[in-house]
Amino acid sequence: MLLGSRREPFLEACLATLQGALDLLAVDLNGSCPENERDLQQSALSATSRLLVEKRPFTNFAEARNHALGLLPPGEGWVLKVDADEVHDPEGLVLLTRGILPLLPDSVGILDAWQIQFMQSFRYVDGLERRHDWFLRRTPELAWSGGVHEQVQGVCGRRLAAPYIYGHYGYVREPGEVLDKWKQYARLGDSSYDPEELERAVAEGYLDEQASRCLRYPGRHPEALTRLRQDLETGPSHVARFDRLMEARGRVPGFPRWRTRLRILWRALALARALPQPGRPMVLQLLARLGRVI
Repeated sequence: MLLGSRREPFLEACLATLQGALDLLAVDLNGSCPENERDLQQSALSATSRLLVEKRPFTNFAEARNHALGLLPPGEGWVLKVDADEVHDPEGLVLLTRGILPLLPDSVGILDAWQIQFMQSFRYVDGLERRHDWFLRRTPELAWSGGVHEQVQGVCGRRLAAPYIYGHYGYVREPGEVLDKWKQYARLGDSSYDPEELERAVAEGYLDEQASRCLRYPGRHPEALTRLRQDLETGPSHVARFDRLMEARGRVPGFPRWRTRLRILWRALALARALPQPGRPMVLQLLARLGRVI
């Protein structure tokens, strides 16, 4: 995990949903934010000595990822690249890390998952995308390259996808903060952003553009988010403002639940075939949990 000087409002919930699934979390702390450091120190991972944190200057994302990887003790196993604005299904993630991953044959080197992108709200999403290079089998050559949107290197083996969905809440922020993030990406070499255009962009225009792409979300959120949701969905928060904007727009298309389930099921069959018999019921358990999310 990478943490900078920006406040990560979803960090506490993220850590809470990771605690049962991870043996160790390595954090590259490349900025000063007292609230972030408090959330790390008060987490169950810290209380059980499963948290490694090291402060250092930020250069780029790949270098920071490689530093966090280097904090881990030597050995085999699986590595999860996790961001502070992800919030997981705790029981589903435990099924993956404690049940399925140890049973995968050595011929499998990558396990992908599925990510729902929430847009300015807990009620609206931008769709579902396959999260590539999510779990990686550790090798001596494992590393990341590229200043931004870093690419993984040194992974051997087949790629599969688990029937597991988690929420990404990085865009459930003040619109100005999102624009600042894009400006940072542009400075680090992301050619998909025009720095001059970003400098001219205004938060209101960003909201209008996001609203036009949103789908209504039908699923549930992890319990770890309950308090934060209540705070952000009431009063003058950016989430409440966006919800009012969407209500004023009228009917919003719903998330394509059944088409998405079929898409995930097709990939899950390949995972089930790769597992020995004891692992296949756990794939079915993950599939059953999809109804909570979509």
